[in-house]
Formats: sequence, C-alpha cells, structure tokens
Amino acid sequence: MAVIGELLFWSGMRRPALSDTLRHNLQTNVPKEVEKLSSSLLQEKSDEDLVAMIVTRCQANPLVLELAGATGSAQPQPITIRDVFGDQITVNGLRIIQSIPFRGDAALFELQPNTWDTSPPRGEVRGSKVVIGMEVAESRSEDAIRYIEETRADLQKYIDWQAPTIAEHNAAIPAAALAAIQRRRTILGKASDIASRLSGGG
Repeated sequence: MAVIGELLFWSGMRRPALSDTLRHNLQTNVPKEVEKLSSSLLQEKSDEDLVAMIVTRCQANPLVLELAGATGSAQPQPITIRDVFGDQITVNGLRIIQSIPFRGDAALFELQPNTWDTSPPRGEVRGSKVVIGMEVAESRSEDAIRYIEETRADLQKYIDWQAPTIAEHNAAIPAAALAAIQRRRTILGKASDIASRLSGGG
C-alpha cells in the first residue's frame, strides 16, 4: 500500500509554524502594507476606510472543506508489493483517491497549528482541491476507502485546530493597522510642516 501525498499541516524543525507566520504578518506585513498607501490616499480616506483596506489585504482566510463537491475515482494499475516471503511481486492494484474542493488560503495546509499530534494527514494540494488516497492491491480496496474516511476526518481536525489562532490574528489586525496608519500620518504631517517652514525663505 502506498499513501498519496506529503504530510500536511506539518512545519517540522526548519519551517515556521502557523503562529509564527501569523505573528510575522501582524508585525511586519501589516506595517508594510500601510507604507504602500499613497500620500493622496491617506489624505482622501478616513482611518476607518484605510483600516478596512489593510484588513482585506492581510487577514488570513481559514480553510473550509467543501465536502458536498468531493469526487472520487479508482483507477486500475499494477502495483508492487512484498509476498509472505519478503519478495517483491507485481499484482493488480487500484489507485483510489478522493478530491475535495476547499475555500481559504492554500498555504495554511503547510502550517502546523499550536495543537497537533504525531500523525498529521497526508495529501496533495492541487489548486483549490486537496487530494487524498492510496494505491492498494485490488483485494485491499476497503482499506483504502477506510483510510480516505479517516484522513478526511483528520483534515477537518487540523483545520479546527488552526481556527482559534487564525481568529485571534484576524481580530488583532485592525488595531495594528490603525497604529501604523496614525504613525504614517504623523510622519507625513511633520514632513509637510518642515517643508512649509523652509519654503519662501521662511
């Protein structure tokens, strides 16, 4: 039997976890997005309107599995297994998969939540779908179906584990954006005052 895909929701030791990534977004990306706002836009728009713009650009969109739109397939193909003597043999097999549409940020499939276990689900993210499944001998087809059902439940479990961290992050964006906007307005105002003092020989 061969499981399809790599570990999902798993950062390992060398990649940032979900909380690290969202913290970086709040502390670094939100101020960067404010810096991108033109001076004319800062003059034309209210703080409330500007905050709404930054929230739209910086909020994390949680994953939502659209199970009603899931599709499955079972394709015959030869697979290599080991017999009772440990020898490799080729037998008739099936590649059994389920493709599940989802909404939200696909990058979240790569980020480990604060709560996790030692058996994260495996799968392949293909555009707006996540594909799960196994390659098995024909006689083991029910094992593949059971695996897909369990993996689907694990996907939802990890999405639910991500939810509180994402909600907390999104709730913090307006205050972080407003503080950055007000700092920007203060700097622009000071620069304008200095320019006025130096104009006309003043």
